[in-house]
Amino acid sequence: MRNTTAAALVLGLANLASAMGLHGMAPAFGQGNYSFGKIDENTAAFSPLVTINLFGVVAVNQMTYSPVIKKYVFTAYVDSNNAYLVTLDPHDYTLEVPAMPFTQTFAEGVEYSPALGGLVLAFGSNNFSNHIVLLDGSFQSMAMKYIDPGMDMDCLFVSGPESSLNRLDVNNNWMGHQRLIVNNPFGSTTYVWTGADYWNATHTDVAYLPTNGMIYATQGSSLAVVNSLVTPPATIGSYGGYNVTALANGPDSRTVQGTIILNDTLASFSPISRMITVEVVQGSTVVASSNVFMNSNTQFFQFPILDDANGPANVVFNGSSFLKTSVPVNLSSSFVLTGPVNLQNGDPDFSGEVDAADIDLVIARFGNTYPSALPDPDSDVDCSGEVDAADIDIVIANFGGEDD
Repeated sequence: MRNTTAAALVLGLANLASAMGLHGMAPAFGQGNYSFGKIDENTAAFSPLVTINLFGVVAVNQMTYSPVIKKYVFTAYVDSNNAYLVTLDPHDYTLEVPAMPFTQTFAEGVEYSPALGGLVLAFGSNNFSNHIVLLDGSFQSMAMKYIDPGMDMDCLFVSGPESSLNRLDVNNNWMGHQRLIVNNPFGSTTYVWTGADYWNATHTDVAYLPTNGMIYATQGSSLAVVNSLVTPPATIGSYGGYNVTALANGPDSRTVQGTIILNDTLASFSPISRMITVEVVQGSTVVASSNVFMNSNTQFFQFPILDDANGPANVVFNGSSFLKTSVPVNLSSSFVLTGPVNLQNGDPDFSGEVDAADIDLVIARFGNTYPSALPDPDSDVDCSGEVDAADIDIVIANFGGEDD
């Protein structure tokens, strides 16, 4: 059944297991090179996933993950008047620089706010970020506010199950303090002092993990956790030779793979390929999808999905004259394996059932050859390049078959 339904210099990749959790960015060997990787929140060990080149960038001190665009977002600092947003795709680690809805060229604190439903970005000029903007998935402004010429927001992060927005600046206090909870940031804003002023220059970024309710902070070559409002963040351990400067809670990429077998077709097709859509589905939600173009009756496939979805799911195969087939899987490891999947043939009218209408359609197309401008190459169910008696026989042999 037919389903009707970017640019970076990647210098190195590591084949590591995936899991939702703490991630970081650290300077790497070579000017403008940075390592993006996963952090073990129990030991602080940093495992690089990729090294990227950010020409002219001297610091990456802020990072978050946006579930709206399904990408990491970080600020790339060039100088006191130039710092910009960059997105990183956890599938293939490509980078993009989105256009901003303001004229200032200095971006600083950035955090995705579940409560506000978008990215909150602090921006300004002359090394001060005294404006905030709420960005949607297209990086358009949903709300914008100028706060005060003396305000500076080096770091923004959310905390607690209510996703309170926090402002942290270790060298420019506001209302006499480094860390403040910002209530109603785009309306009648109030500020609440939270915790003692124990932060220092190594605390460049902070990330909250809802899975354990903990707040983590960068601390030079080590990871720290905020255990108390009255004592400094407690060191967990060393990153293992790295100096992580930006933190975010987000997913990695896992791989779906298997083999598609198109029943009752020739080993090698005519010049017209068959497209099979493969969807990963949980309940009524399509987690990810990919199109597989087949020129033979058997083909291996694989494609990446994010590991922010876990548990039981189905991989659904659907396309051309083949009935929809569903394979149960569990999204629990870095590889989701479907094994060989046989797709039943005989449904060129895409109704979800092999019936008399399919037989009538093949008879009506009898004698058509492909490739050509003639309609319905899917009526050539055996993919021989011609609708002939063999196609009628295949539909009759599969009579009564239905979609899963």
